[in-house]
Amino acid sequence: MGGRARWFIVAVSLTVMDAVVAQNDCGVIWQAWSGILWIRAPLLLLGAIWVGSLADVWAQVFREMRRSKLPQAAEITPRMATDPIEFKGDGDV
Repeated sequence: MGGRARWFIVAVSLTVMDAVVAQNDCGVIWQAWSGILWIRAPLLLLGAIWVGSLADVWAQVFREMRRSKLPQAAEITPRMATDPIEFKGDGDV
């Protein structure tokens, strides 16, 4: 299985599992605990982290899909200096 398909399968399965958990559990948890003010903020923070991590997974998928469409020669590689660095002086390391 190619890298592109693997990333896509992981992202879709994670999204489906997150949707099932959100549908079945999050509403009940919110109804039970959101009345307490000091618990509401951590619940919202947890939800934001949850959504952010899912968005990061999809960003990785799109980045991998775009990278796999590029030809090998067009990939960006870090440039290496061709001249060795010469140290001057008697500096301490």
